[in-house]
Amino acid sequence: MKPYAFNKSSSSFIQDVDYYKTGVKYFSRRDEGDMACQMLLGLGDSYLHEKNFKKAWNSYNVACKIYQDEHNLRGELQAREHMGHLHEQRQDWALALENYTRAWHLLKNLNDPRKERELSQKIGDIYKKEGSYDDSLRYYKESLTAVVDAPTRSKYDELKNKVAHLHPSKFQGFFLVFLIIIIFLAEILTTYGDMRLGLVTHFMILIGLIVGAGLSNSRSYSNLLRCLIVLPLIRIIGLSMPIMQIDPLYWFPIVALPLLAAAFILMRSQGLTRESVGIMVDNIYIQLLIPFTGIIFGITEYIILQPEPLLGSLNIVDLFVGSVVIIIATGFAEELLYRGLIQKNAENVMGKYYALLFASLLFTALHMGWTSNLDLIFVFLVALFYGYIFQKTRSIIGISLSHGISNILLFLVLPLLL
Repeated sequence: MKPYAFNKSSSSFIQDVDYYKTGVKYFSRRDEGDMACQMLLGLGDSYLHEKNFKKAWNSYNVACKIYQDEHNLRGELQAREHMGHLHEQRQDWALALENYTRAWHLLKNLNDPRKERELSQKIGDIYKKEGSYDDSLRYYKESLTAVVDAPTRSKYDELKNKVAHLHPSKFQGFFLVFLIIIIFLAEILTTYGDMRLGLVTHFMILIGLIVGAGLSNSRSYSNLLRCLIVLPLIRIIGLSMPIMQIDPLYWFPIVALPLLAAAFILMRSQGLTRESVGIMVDNIYIQLLIPFTGIIFGITEYIILQPEPLLGSLNIVDLFVGSVVIIIATGFAEELLYRGLIQKNAENVMGKYYALLFASLLFTALHMGWTSNLDLIFVFLVALFYGYIFQKTRSIIGISLSHGISNILLFLVLPLLL
């Protein structure tokens, strides 16, 4: 194959393009998929050299699809790397990370430690540029697992020291503590006092977060405030909608739909991949064990609250539909917000331990409507558990299922059985 050596002259570029296009047609007719893809990748590199990102991406994408159809993992890995490099050139960090991480996961089946180190460091460098130091540290650690070398070890130790000493400025710390207090106050007013006053307080919190996120010079702090905007916004929507005539079971998706929409908009705007917010299955045996904790949590919270049933009877169809609604609307949606977005972004501002406490207190505050101090203590402990599991596994799958199973028992099953 012709080496990727480019001349800046336009005639050389045209010759390169013609060469690769001819190669694509020739090898496609001979049904030699790998060579056709190599020509497509070369064609994409020619376009990338000329900053024609659209045509470069089209060439890479076609090669990637052919490799996928042929189940050629090594080829798909190569195509993903090219696509990641293209998006990195455009400083589109979200898509660069998406393609590099997909390539990284393909390596799990290829046993190539040096390539794994190379990709891990690329991913770690992008996270570092974005201020996501904890994610960066995780991938640098993976690179050391693959191949140990002195420069990588030095970078890893430097980053580890930085993460260990993360802390907000005095103003940021004061604002975040005040924020927790004012959210608790808004929930107390909503639950025990004047709901309209609580609504006004939540609206003031919303304005404060929007202004704070817009004025902040710190990207990581601004990202955290943008995630927190969802909390008063969802509460305002919930308090403003006339939903009393709707079946109580469907209150959950009514509130969860804007929450999920906001979460995915935040992911896109902050350059977060599915993996970075925990939408991945890693350590599968642990992820299969975690949901069983939901049985214990559901029974315990039912003993504390003893709510009215959301179903008229334990009809199989109704139970199935209700379970799906609750797992998605409470389990997945809430864990994506509190652990995948808020806790993760808080880690880049205040470190792991304070981030765990911060997200757990916010999660507890939004459960004040049950008017039970014992339940608040229980919810806080559960939030600490979920947050700790997220920090250890970096996945929200197991805890989302645990959260969903807990609420299925609490609202659907136990009220009809006991």
